Amino acid sequence: MIGVYSYSRSGTFYLTALLNRNFTRKHPVARFAGHEQWTSTIGPDRAIYIVRNPVDCLHSCWRCWYQNETLDAYAVRAVRRWKQHVEPWCDAVYWVRYEDLLADLPGTLAPLADRFGLQAVAEWQDFEDPIGFRPGEAAQRTPAPRDGGRYLRHFAAETLEAFRDTLGDRFVGYDLSEMVMERRRLCESCV
Repeated sequence: MIGVYSYSRSGTFYLTALLNRNFTRKHPVARFAGHEQWTSTIGPDRAIYIVRNPVDCLHSCWRCWYQNETLDAYAVRAVRRWKQHVEPWCDAVYWVRYEDLLADLPGTLAPLADRFGLQAVAEWQDFEDPIGFRPGEAAQRTPAPRDGGRYLRHFAAETLEAFRDTLGDRFVGYDLSEMVMERRRLCESCV
């Protein structure tokens, strides 16, 4: 069985459900494995890490658990913890980006299936929960950059610059410089 790992609020349950729905086996092929730090005892041949745009991920964490402080104060502090969690995983195991699942489900799951030797069902199926919420539905209604960043407008430009200072211009496929420039454009259009 494949363990699905992530930083909190990154799509772990969504990926687990997608894997179990799209690959044929008598038993589930994936399980939620946790949000713990990387350790070499986790077999990289049976682990997947899902990573989400840090802007969106930390906004979601703040909304769920940290509203007793400002978003920007929380994010500046939390981005280092996010990087410390994500970096070792992405260096050690197969990883996918949450935004890639939303944008191109077959194109993201097919290489994963090849990597883990999974047999796909005849037609790719997205996941719907019992009340009809489809992850990514909001992304289809609200235009967002390909790399995520739907919540850019909620952060001060200085906070995103702190993200870039911590993570560098590009980190696990996310272009932080572009996000900073996009946030500045949003600020200019509000004046």
